[in-house]
Parts: sequence; structure tokens; C-alpha cells
Amino acid sequence: MVKILLSGCSGKMGNVIQNVISEFPSLKIVAGIDKFPKESEFKIFKNTEDVNIHYDVLLDFSRADALKDLLALTTSTKKPLVLCSTGYTDEDLKLIEDSSKTLPIFKSANMSLGINTLMKLLKTATEVLANRGFDIEIVEKHHNQKVDA
Repeated sequence: MVKILLSGCSGKMGNVIQNVISEFPSLKIVAGIDKFPKESEFKIFKNTEDVNIHYDVLLDFSRADALKDLLALTTSTKKPLVLCSTGYTDEDLKLIEDSSKTLPIFKSANMSLGINTLMKLLKTATEVLANRGFDIEIVEKHHNQKVDA
């Protein structure tokens, strides 16, 4: 059983992740971290300093401003950190890169199957069309509820 600590557990994506994880018997959310906790079947910590439970992986769907606290927790626990938030500054990205040299960190700006499939299709389309003189433009657009749209 993989024990997950879910950062951003009370947010929109946190709720989606809880629903998805409930479909996998080998995964369990053992606690959450959220500045604005909602009622939950697991304990929710308001900050990383209070986390006092055993977990196997820290899964982050919060906000970029939580990065330093998440890295501090990961430094003390040496548990893997999966960063799924967006909106990182260049300084944040450098910190993630530097930290990943000594800590188990995985960062993905988008975990969507659709977007990752689209990225693969675009790579193929670019290879075919760019060599034939086509101009290619990609416009990124988010739904209006995304915090850093």
C-alpha cells in the first residue's frame, strides 16, 4: 500500500485526486495539507511543520507559494515529492532543479492525459509540417477557474 500525503487536498484538483485514488486499492491518502481545510476522512494539516505521520510520497496539487515548505518537509523526511502545481518563477524552477540533485523530486506542469497526448501529437505534427514550410503557432488557454490562468 502506497501511503500518500496530499498537499492541496481541499482544492479543486485535490478533490479530483481523492476520487481517482479511491479507485486504486494499492493507494491510500493518509493525510493532507491545506491552508483552508475542509471536512475529510483523513487528517488535514494547515502547514508542513505540523505533519507528524508516516507517508511514502508527498503529492502536491497546491500552489507555487507552497514550494519552500514542501521542500523543507522533503528534506527532513527524504520521501519522494511529486510537484503538480504551476506558476513557478524562474527562481523556483532553479530551486527545484538544485534540490532534485539530492532529493527524490518529480515535477510535471500538467498531469492531464489529454494534454500529454496532445504534446506527443504536436511533436509528430511539427516534424512533418515544419519540414514542408508550414508556420506553426500554439496558443495555450485555460479554463477560467484555474488559479494561474
